[in-house]
Amino acid sequence: MKFIWPNEFIDSDIRNCPKLKWQSYQVDQRFFWHRHINTLPRHMLESMNVLDLGCYLGATGHWALSHGCLHYTGVELISDYLEQSNKILSTYHRADKFSLVRNEVGNFLETCQNHYDVVVAWGILNSFTNPVSIIEDLCRIGNCVLIDSPNPEAIKNLNDVDNQRAIIEINSMSCQMQITDNNPVTFQGSRISMRAIEMIGERFGLTSDRRPYQNLSQILPEVYGHSGRIMTVLVRDSSVVSPLTYQDIYA
Repeated sequence: MKFIWPNEFIDSDIRNCPKLKWQSYQVDQRFFWHRHINTLPRHMLESMNVLDLGCYLGATGHWALSHGCLHYTGVELISDYLEQSNKILSTYHRADKFSLVRNEVGNFLETCQNHYDVVVAWGILNSFTNPVSIIEDLCRIGNCVLIDSPNPEAIKNLNDVDNQRAIIEINSMSCQMQITDNNPVTFQGSRISMRAIEMIGERFGLTSDRRPYQNLSQILPEVYGHSGRIMTVLVRDSSVVSPLTYQDIYA
């Protein structure tokens, strides 16, 4: 690893303890390095405006700002996380290079009129029972959209190792999220397959780059791959032909 995150990002992260049953991954330097170097290399960040939804402590912001991004915007609902993020990022970066916004992701996207070069949406889709509208908003405001999310259970059961099935699962009170150092919160949400995300992206002129996911599934098989999480990278492409829908036919 050529890039080391300051200890504040690791030590303050509640996911850095030995992985619990509900956790998809454990945060450490190795995980941060491989996730970022494979999805956000320097050429994707230089002189770019980056939006990070559910930014938590701003670790991705530190990476983006350290690799030449023009401006980083982090969105987070929990005020304690934002305060920590502001404190840490201010230690290493100029205050005019980043903005931190306290808002719920769905509300932010619904009213967002800005456009971003890169939109990072890691670990947020499974918080919504209607992920389609969230993905549509992501594609509306971003030229490059990065989505990390748990694979649907149906994908595992159908042995869809090539991720070609478009599946959305609604999970009734089965999702868990660690918000404090205490027990995780159980909530209602959903899981959506990689192919389903790609199909929505195509409607908005974005094509999928699966190479980052393929790399991560080899390097971090305990996190990504058939039995774990997906990493979808959607990139705006003028050659993409949007597929027809019922509304298109009868418009």
